[in-house]
Amino acid sequence: MLRQSIRALGAMLTILTALFGGNASAADRTVTVVVAFGAGGAYGLYTQLMAKHLPRYLPGNPTIVPQYMPGAGGIKASNYVYNVSHRDGSVMASLSDSLVITAVLRPKGVKYDANKFTWVGAPVRMNNVLAMRTDSGLKSFDAITRKEAVLAATGLGSQATILPKMLAWLSKAKIKVVTGYKGASGMLGAMERNEVQGMSLAWTSWKTLRGSWFRDGFAVPIAQFGAASETDLLNVPLAIDLARTPDEKAIVQFMSSTSEIGRSVLFPPEVPKAEIARVRAAFDKMIKDPAYVADVTGRKAFLNPASGAEIQKAVARAMAFDPALAAKARRGIYGK
Repeated sequence: MLRQSIRALGAMLTILTALFGGNASAADRTVTVVVAFGAGGAYGLYTQLMAKHLPRYLPGNPTIVPQYMPGAGGIKASNYVYNVSHRDGSVMASLSDSLVITAVLRPKGVKYDANKFTWVGAPVRMNNVLAMRTDSGLKSFDAITRKEAVLAATGLGSQATILPKMLAWLSKAKIKVVTGYKGASGMLGAMERNEVQGMSLAWTSWKTLRGSWFRDGFAVPIAQFGAASETDLLNVPLAIDLARTPDEKAIVQFMSSTSEIGRSVLFPPEVPKAEIARVRAAFDKMIKDPAYVADVTGRKAFLNPASGAEIQKAVARAMAFDPALAAKARRGIYGK
């Protein structure tokens, strides 16, 4: 009789655990990755690669499902992940590399504290590069100081808007930014149709999505945003070299936080520390896995990974940016 009661209790506990998850890691279940842009760009590509390879290193080999949430240059997804998503480890996110810049320079509409996200890691970090159609005649940075360049962007909070506007403020560059395009694929399509003459995009995205443009002479890079030049763009001017004063240099360094954050993956606030440690360790193993490396390079994508701890420090530095300089940058870039 006692044995029967114990078996019945055990069966009930098994059912309850299956229904409610018990203390099982969120990584044992389906994990959703909210992506701030569409499936056709680098954010989508690296998330898809992670969905394929990361489960091997997580308990239970969970299914990872990308959820694309474009809008407002990445702000829509950032607000959602911070305020709405589950905190049990079942939701991660690949948010805009400009989420810190947006929070500091355009806080209206921002409903997140970047310091309270926890970064898992970045599969790639890179400079953002302003490139133009060659037939526009705007084949150098000097050219856009004489003739206006019309550029595509997603929203006001995206690096495709913010970085070119900073470039115009720092120099004599004549730039008009047209927003409203959906992700990298939408902007690239506009450039292809000659609706715009160029755009700013991560260099890895340029080379992965439209590398042939640069090989065939359809497009040419004219400026880059980052702390140091990309190895294959040593002759393309860095925005930081245009800074005329120490304050301007500090502002450009802050704006270059996009290249430190990269195409990173993070958790919303309040996820259990044990879950964070488990997924960070799995991510660190994944980026060294020969199968993952072969898959990335086979898709003509790039490897320049960073740990979650590295990105966390970069975000904290950027979020501590001098408020007075932030106000100066806001006035210079947005005129208010």
